[in-house]
Amino acid sequence: MTEETVIETPRAPEAGQKRRCNGFSLVELMVVIFIIGLLSTVVLINVLPSQDRAMVTKARADIATLSAAMEMYRLDNLAYPAASDGLQALRDPPASLTDASRYRPGGYVRSLPADPWGRPYQIKTPGADGSPFQIYSLGADGAPGVIALPRAGGDLGEQAARFAARAAALRDRAVVTGAPAGLWASATGYGFERYTAQGWEPLRDHHIPPADWPRGTLVRVDGQPQGRIAFDRLGLPDRALTIDLTQRGERAQIHIDAAGEIELR
Repeated sequence: MTEETVIETPRAPEAGQKRRCNGFSLVELMVVIFIIGLLSTVVLINVLPSQDRAMVTKARADIATLSAAMEMYRLDNLAYPAASDGLQALRDPPASLTDASRYRPGGYVRSLPADPWGRPYQIKTPGADGSPFQIYSLGADGAPGVIALPRAGGDLGEQAARFAARAAALRDRAVVTGAPAGLWASATGYGFERYTAQGWEPLRDHHIPPADWPRGTLVRVDGQPQGRIAFDRLGLPDRALTIDLTQRGERAQIHIDAAGEIELR
């Protein structure tokens, strides 16, 4: 007697079942879109204010560098640039200069930076606060309501910007004078040096003064309590350097890369 083997052929899923396996319903798509929108909103709320603060800090660092260059100009030429000369006087000898031989070869800055919003920095002579001049940025909207250099003191971000500006001024000084210059930073403060025939010695320049960090500031230099770099005659450092500052939950970082560019983070 022969046994019969019955082979059952799997049934193909119905059309409705196939659609449910391979697609999403309208409700599911709406939930996904809502979640993506919510996450995007959270990111914008948290990231944009930090970006704005970083741009303002960068503008203040640029302004401090240009202000230091203005002081070096006055030291050489016995007067600040005329109001009609503008900041271009820091790069090229202005027409109003009475004795062009006193003008420093190469100018007083390597280049005139644009502000973080792509606009040129402005200068007012004399300054609105009674100072000989005031360098400022018009900010993101380009309208009145300026960003200028803060007074002495200030929060951690301003202290970091001030250090970055002095480091940039030291780098430019090495290029302009043709002599290497160094900076050091420790847990208590920072200072600057110049190289002479007798070797390294403290830099005595009131435009680039040493300073102490604000009280209560935790400082790490490449992860160590202290560190030092030197700029050569081309403005290039002998190594990269990163300084991390922390104070009452606030953080700031200054990074000097191998090309001598200085960045606030």
